[in-house]
Amino acid sequence: MTTTPDESEIEALVQRIDDAAQAASTAFKVDRALGAPAEDRGTPLGVIAAAFLYRERGPRDDRSVPVFRPFMEGEAGSAYPPPPQEMPVEVLGVWEACAQRVTAPMARARLHDLLFAARSGNVGDHARAAVAAYVELAARYPRAAAEEMERIHVGLGAGSAICRALELARAMRDDDLAQQVMREGVLHARHALSTKAGPGIVFGFLRPLAEDRDPLPEVDELLLEARREYAGDVWQTASAIELQLARTGDAPTKEQLHRDEVQALIDAADQEASPLNAMLHLQKAVQLAERHHLADLRDGATKKLQDLAGADLGLVRHGVSVPVDRALIDAWIDQLIDCETWQEALERLLAQGPPSGRVEENRKFVEDIPRISPFVDIMPTMLLTGEGLPKITAETPEERAAHHLADVELRRIQMVTPFIVEILERIHRKWGPIDAADLRAFFGRAVHVTDPVAGALARAVGRYFNGDFEGAAFTAVARIERLAREVLLQLGAPVFKVAVRDAPAQYPGLGTLLDRLEARGLDESWARFLGTFFTRPEGPGYRNELLHGSIDDVGQGAAAIVVIAVLFMTIGISVEPPPASDEPGSAAAE
Repeated sequence: MTTTPDESEIEALVQRIDDAAQAASTAFKVDRALGAPAEDRGTPLGVIAAAFLYRERGPRDDRSVPVFRPFMEGEAGSAYPPPPQEMPVEVLGVWEACAQRVTAPMARARLHDLLFAARSGNVGDHARAAVAAYVELAARYPRAAAEEMERIHVGLGAGSAICRALELARAMRDDDLAQQVMREGVLHARHALSTKAGPGIVFGFLRPLAEDRDPLPEVDELLLEARREYAGDVWQTASAIELQLARTGDAPTKEQLHRDEVQALIDAADQEASPLNAMLHLQKAVQLAERHHLADLRDGATKKLQDLAGADLGLVRHGVSVPVDRALIDAWIDQLIDCETWQEALERLLAQGPPSGRVEENRKFVEDIPRISPFVDIMPTMLLTGEGLPKITAETPEERAAHHLADVELRRIQMVTPFIVEILERIHRKWGPIDAADLRAFFGRAVHVTDPVAGALARAVGRYFNGDFEGAAFTAVARIERLAREVLLQLGAPVFKVAVRDAPAQYPGLGTLLDRLEARGLDESWARFLGTFFTRPEGPGYRNELLHGSIDDVGQGAAAIVVIAVLFMTIGISVEPPPASDEPGSAAAE
């Protein structure tokens, strides 16, 4: 701060704060009303304006999140305003002087709370002063406002004020003060319900009251009233049940509440005109029923979900045209097949790398998504099976990141597939028909490819060249799993899972086999291609969809990608068996 204000400057500053805060419904509006230019950040007015710029922790945010977060955060730890505990003592002195003199509850609450967070001065006095101001601020809620949005801001702010006041009272271990705050909250919650203020305002009051360690008995009555009020709204019903669950430790009561929530989702699906919305409700119902061991409700919701298979979900397919330089493509393909044998041409095709691209480039693209399209980055995404049923929903940041990476890989596959198809067609035109025995010898030269498997792969590729794409895919896909298993066996890795009690003996599935291969050195980009296309839930799951009968028409493009996978899993993967010391071997792309 450039200068320390004298007494007359403090008085003028206090008056300006009260004028700005008296009718403001949010702290940000106080900052705007103060009108401190950016270049005045170091002045007394600037440091006061900064106090109203902090973003507050929300009632549903994790308690590890700071109560007051900077409005702007940059790289290398830069932030404005800085965290309260990092503020210079001169700034805290201005906040202290003004906190003791302002009268507007919005200003008193913010300044005393910041001083408490900064552990400046008498923290107990600051906490209690902030509680009193927050309670007074919440009391503004029932008042009428000229504009609807202003009424909503006041109502939501009142709920946040009660939440923070209760938190401060508990932090000071002042149970009497906490009880006083809760009594105020009960009054406001009852008023909000009786005036049908809206669920955001109602639950803004009820949530902190229900989640307190020693809530008032009236809260149970209010939650039941909220259940009745929002009986037709599945999401608000779930909110009320969530708070009821937080209020009880009784096992039968908990089970009944879980049943109520699942049944509410099933009922909402039955009443939905939109099949897509009904599917979302039923998917959630199945997940909750499974989590809480409600087998009857799970089975009922699953049957209803199955009945939606094939329904028109109102989805729209979007396509993007990407212009390409045909002369460059022709030159590239000519270079690939300008060789003496078809074997060399297939090897050159394989040397172009996985159709999904290099994983490093794909990850970098995913890292840029929040900047390129912030909305896409934060929205949950549902993926459907081939039969139109929900397969996976990416909701958490980790799930969305996995979805985005697989999505980038699939888009790259879609872009290169027409060129792979053309290359294979030109190879067949130049050297075909290719003798089945020669194909068998080509695949069988790899140490991990047995003669029967080489024969099956030769038949699969032969079928592809002859236009039987379905026969090619069905023959090859099952052998890809066999090839992954054979590679692991060559590496000396344990693969077979023996029978244990009621669990039968079995080999692990393709996804597990690929994970084990990657752990033993398989090139990550190729591992990502195989996993995303064949097994990963974020991808099309082509292996399961095909072999479980969910794909009715195998196209030439998909069959061509299967051929590339066959080429890699035979001639493209090198196997180094374990040495005499029994150290684990490794697998890598050649």
